[in-house]
Amino acid sequence: MITRYCSDFHTLPVDSDRLDTVLGHLWGMAVIREPCGSLPRDGYQSLVLEGNSLAIRQARDLLRRFSVTAEPVLIVGESGTGKDAAAQFIHQHSTRASGPLVTVNCAALPESLTQSELFGYEKGAFTHA
Repeated sequence: MITRYCSDFHTLPVDSDRLDTVLGHLWGMAVIREPCGSLPRDGYQSLVLEGNSLAIRQARDLLRRFSVTAEPVLIVGESGTGKDAAAQFIHQHSTRASGPLVTVNCAALPESLTQSELFGYEKGAFTHA
């Protein structure tokens, strides 16, 4: 079951070069599964990402590529850059749009709990588990 949601693992501290390689590979796999040009255009411009500038169009195209994959998506960035809007856009254009969207604000979690929140834990693995 874990292989359905995970494609690789990393230990702390994270090796950024290896992470870049893995994310590049996953990006390539997402592009191979469904080319962006064959996606339906209905609902393309949602209320979440309004606008018609080149940057917004490129952002929507990029996010639509993520929406065709069943893989979990990690969105990182500075506060106020639209991470929540990007997550909502991906979800709205995915095959899981009728289901719930689960977002996790990792910055609000203690560092010691982030890993267990994202990947789960076994009962009794730590205090109050």
